[in-house]
Amino acid sequence: MKAGIRLLGFGSAAAGVLDLIYGEFEAAHQPIQALSDRLAATHWLADLAGLWLIAAGLAIQCQRTRRAGAIALAVIYACFAAFWIPRLWIVPRMLGHSWRLYVGLVTGPCVQIVPVTAALMLVGLRVQVARYVTAFCTIMFGVEHLANPADVATLIPAWMPLGGKLWAIVSGICFVLAGVAFALAWRDVLAARLLAVMYLVFSALSLIPLVIASPRDHTSWGGNFVNLAIVGATLVFAELLTSSTPRPRRARSTA
Repeated sequence: MKAGIRLLGFGSAAAGVLDLIYGEFEAAHQPIQALSDRLAATHWLADLAGLWLIAAGLAIQCQRTRRAGAIALAVIYACFAAFWIPRLWIVPRMLGHSWRLYVGLVTGPCVQIVPVTAALMLVGLRVQVARYVTAFCTIMFGVEHLANPADVATLIPAWMPLGGKLWAIVSGICFVLAGVAFALAWRDVLAARLLAVMYLVFSALSLIPLVIASPRDHTSWGGNFVNLAIVGATLVFAELLTSSTPRPRRARSTA
């Protein structure tokens, strides 16, 4: 579980450093602008969020402060998830009602809910609750890939064989299968570890190239570090699933 905690903490702290450097919330994953375009003192709020992420990300690295750090991470990521809520009724009024649109709107906060769930697992959240929440979020990621393969394909390198849409569909199916495995408690640990690997592949093939192409873009950097935090959260989830699975008892010898 150490690797998961390290990545969850590092990704979160690095995202906090970015908020301090840019003096703003990262628009794609911390969409405070969805609450209002006229919020006052967003610069100071971004600095506060950045310091919070750094402190919490560092705190979970140490056993003595892990509980406090995990609670702090759960709180800040829950706030980021809440930023998406106004879009659920504002965006459909602007763009019309479409199931694909609603899938995207629901998937947005799921990105934040995954680390919230992992952080709460570190302070005693029941595995059964975490299992279903993570399953829902993972399935939603898959549905978004399957619903909007052309959009996802824009993030897939042009040199990949068979075309970006195909890989968008394949990754969507993988998400759905992983989510089903979590919900049914069937090969769930293996599914979580493979899912973490898939997230890392996304970083290598899609997210890191965005930073190379736009090295000064806050969103490009933020996407990479949020993805690392999700990798960590998924590994934490996998390891806590392992520790909660009862081991089969050995039959006693009658000889």
